[in-house]
Amino acid sequence: NDEERKLVQQKHALLYHYRKEALNNYLKTNPNDDFITVEVKIESKVLGTVNETIKYKRLNDGSYRKMQ
Repeated sequence: NDEERKLVQQKHALLYHYRKEALNNYLKTNPNDDFITVEVKIESKVLGTVNETIKYKRLNDGSYRKMQ
């Protein structure tokens, strides 16, 4: 239903925000790394407790892609 879809969409948006923030914070001190590992630790009312390690790879255009 619509309420469940909105909640899932909100969770995805929050996760995206926190992951992006962790990547940007890492890049402030290590701007030239080609492979990056960041720790995302979240305590949120909506998300609950989230602890994850994410690996990124720098692409040729200078952007970063999350590795699986």
